Amino acid sequence: MHHDGSPKDALRIRYGLTPRELEIARAAVSGYSNREIAGRYRISASTVKHHITNIFNKLSVCNRLELFLFVHYHRLLEP
Repeated sequence: MHHDGSPKDALRIRYGLTPRELEIARAAVSGYSNREIAGRYRISASTVKHHITNIFNKLSVCNRLELFLFVHYHRLLEP
């Protein structure tokens, strides 16, 4: 699939992430805890956990380190 949009659009389209999952992924890769992410987006910590699980499943990663490495290797969350 050829895509000329932003890296953020590529992540969303190629991997099926929702806009909220993109926000959560960016925060997780930036080092925020689930509790901090929950406060930032005014959602529950369990909702953050659900989003993180969905992100991991969609990107085939198992933890935050793998998520960090994946998005940086593919330059998917760069401005």
